[in-house]
Amino acid sequence: MVHVSMRYEDMPDIITPCDAAAYLGISVKTVYDYIHDGRIQAAKCGNRYRLRKEWLVDFLEASMGVIDR
Repeated sequence: MVHVSMRYEDMPDIITPCDAAAYLGISVKTVYDYIHDGRIQAAKCGNRYRLRKEWLVDFLEASMGVIDR
């Protein structure tokens, strides 16, 4: 599990929606809502979702209006 104080560089490459919620400071329900409406990219593995940490950067950049990396 990702701790809120964890740096991006120390985060595992693949995380759970719960880890993403802790990192972003939002609820797990909100993460699932964002996954379902396409704001956060996720891969479904069986009945569970997993996210690449790079997809969080994509989400943050899109929500902040940043277009260049």
